[in-house]
Amino acid sequence: MVERSVWVSHAEHDHPWADGLVTALNATGVPVAGTTWCGGPLRASFTGVVLPLLSPDYLNSPVAAAELTLAGDLVRSGSTWLQPVLIRRVVAPPLPDGCTPIDLSSVQPSEVEQRLRNVVDRVHELLTTPPQPRATARRGGVVGQLRATLLAAPEDRPLAEQVALTLRSAGPLGSLALVLVGDDRGTLRDPGRVLLMLITRALINSGVLESRPLLAALRRQRGGALTVLPVIGGPVSWHQSSIRHLPPLPRGGRPLTSWESLDEALQSVAHGTALACAEIERRSREAPQPAPPEAVPDRPVHLVGQVFRRSGTPEHTFVEPPEFHRVTLSLTEPGRSVVFQGPSGIGKTTLLERATGAVGFHLVDLDVIAGEAVDARQIRRIRSASTPVVIDDAHRIPVEVRDLVAAEIKACADAGGPRKLVLVGSSGVATYLTASRPDLITRLDVYSLGRVDDERILSLIRRGEQALNVSFTQRDAIVRTAAGSLLTAQMLCWELAASAGISGTTAIHTSVNTDIGLVIEHVLRVCQERYGAVIRAFVALDGPRKIGCARLLVALSQTEDGVLQLTDSPSARTVLDAGDRFAPHLWVERGAGLLLAEDPQLVFYLRRLTLETLAAMAGKRVPQPRDQVLVWHSEADARIWRELAGELDENLAVDVWNESRIVSGDRWRSEFAAALSRATDAVVLVGPGLLAWPQVEGGALPGLLAEAADDGCHVRALVTRPGLPADHPFVRYLPVGPPVKPLSMLRPAMRGDVWRRLVRAFDSTGRAAATDDLARSDDLPS
Repeated sequence: MVERSVWVSHAEHDHPWADGLVTALNATGVPVAGTTWCGGPLRASFTGVVLPLLSPDYLNSPVAAAELTLAGDLVRSGSTWLQPVLIRRVVAPPLPDGCTPIDLSSVQPSEVEQRLRNVVDRVHELLTTPPQPRATARRGGVVGQLRATLLAAPEDRPLAEQVALTLRSAGPLGSLALVLVGDDRGTLRDPGRVLLMLITRALINSGVLESRPLLAALRRQRGGALTVLPVIGGPVSWHQSSIRHLPPLPRGGRPLTSWESLDEALQSVAHGTALACAEIERRSREAPQPAPPEAVPDRPVHLVGQVFRRSGTPEHTFVEPPEFHRVTLSLTEPGRSVVFQGPSGIGKTTLLERATGAVGFHLVDLDVIAGEAVDARQIRRIRSASTPVVIDDAHRIPVEVRDLVAAEIKACADAGGPRKLVLVGSSGVATYLTASRPDLITRLDVYSLGRVDDERILSLIRRGEQALNVSFTQRDAIVRTAAGSLLTAQMLCWELAASAGISGTTAIHTSVNTDIGLVIEHVLRVCQERYGAVIRAFVALDGPRKIGCARLLVALSQTEDGVLQLTDSPSARTVLDAGDRFAPHLWVERGAGLLLAEDPQLVFYLRRLTLETLAAMAGKRVPQPRDQVLVWHSEADARIWRELAGELDENLAVDVWNESRIVSGDRWRSEFAAALSRATDAVVLVGPGLLAWPQVEGGALPGLLAEAADDGCHVRALVTRPGLPADHPFVRYLPVGPPVKPLSMLRPAMRGDVWRRLVRAFDSTGRAAATDDLARSDDLPS
């Protein structure tokens, strides 16, 4: 008879629990074969009871992933029992049937001994009962046996633990190990079936994305042996790295930290991971179909462009949305107008065309008016219509005629005849119309269509596969890249089929194995040719140096509905003044202060451009972070500067400039400008020596200082000795308040007070304080 024993698996931090449990087991004569951290790894030859002590530290360790996977295999083989013990609150991973954890996470200290005895009693019970083969629990149709690794930088451990906890709770994976860079020896060579990477600035700076193990993992990804899922943790430039062509999570590649709800962002990551796991299962389950001896003559033949439509209304790949039946009822209700609003590329016009066809009239037979063309003449045309009138791009209806359109909606509803208005536009159309006419709310139906869920995009792909007699091996990657846009999904499927040499329905079932990364690279080149000029012109709106307009495009790309609310900033005002200059790709709604993306492929392109890339397209450069204080004085005022230096925080980064650094030639100019671009604050000690410099008398240095002030640097001038002319450029930087004596004429105690007030204006990193104490000073020198 095989002697059975106990194996205790735990994290190093949890050894007090493990020691207490081992002591209790030994006291009753139960043999303990070893523990994870003391006796080496669990072996496949083990028979008995495995006791994993579940805690966040344990589940985030690479040991847990390996041990739980092996323990699950032993349980299924019928040689071992698995009895988890929950010692700290954490969501348990998927476990074989019957392996319910014993919960000790909330016991009081006085109860620990008794509860450990309960665990021992359970172990005795299991050791006297022959184990039986078990089945692994299935969640949502995905086998919970996939082993995965989440790679993160040590600095990002708190966020990585939240990601790991969410994934374990959602259950798409059999086991998940959280591995931090530096502790990843061998991990990238065997990360399991799924490798998730929390992409942050710290991870990119670690160099792991360009390491040999990671590049080898990406080769396995292209071969289908591994699925790599980048999870964008924060705003960071990852589009130039080795993973630039991988579809990211969360949806649309929006960083976790930019979502209003982190929980919603984490659920998006879990959903995308579950989708990837389902595709892995599908590919492992589906055996290659044998080729038929001859073509099937009755199969309808369709061209790729007829199945996957990059423009126009799809026929073979149309998937009815949940509200389809309600839409048909709204269209047939006499006099009641209908609004379809939402981001571009989600199928608003397609829904309208299919719904009108379902109720007996076709969109091509209706009177369709472009939103920007609506004027008093078109209003008269609407009044004389006897059938529904469609206004496309309704968000473009001029502000001056919106009240007339609203009046027609009311008139149609009150008349109750066949005439009605059907408006199709971006998010917010109904709000524009009802803002001044709240009585319209009860006279029209509004369908606010958001980004399409992943299941509808999967249905679109399957219908296209059936029409063409093909199967895409990277469905999950298509869904992640589409990010809720039906039009983007259509475009990607068309490109994948074209790259595989498929022009229409195939006689023999064909698998499309083209790497989606190569397709994305091709699409981005096309987008560069199509949108490059528009983006350059938009980014250049705010002049040759500022990058506010580039930041607006970055913010627009991260919105869920392609609508950005413009704040009261110089760049936003510049965009509002530009009006419809960038139509049909971008539209500016001046009344509501909105910037709208009207082209889904433009949004697709923008999401893959960094702020630095956008600025460079217009010949600009993103300023370096301001993280220091610049002090500028003459040698004659060196003693006064030393007094100030004695008061400064030793952690404050200070860049000091005097005559020795301002030399003849032009090199000093670029160096001084670069120093100012990094400065949050510049302090100028103004005395006769500094005023006599040729670079000051000629205006070069005051000019550079003025540019820095316009760019956000806080410039302060302190007069050290008499002699500053009242009309000198430095006067604008003097403190607000009544003039007082120069610094050299103040008593040391009063000068010390000035220095302390100045120091309070800076924090320890050189950033300006929120309040300017100097502006309230009554005794600063003038």
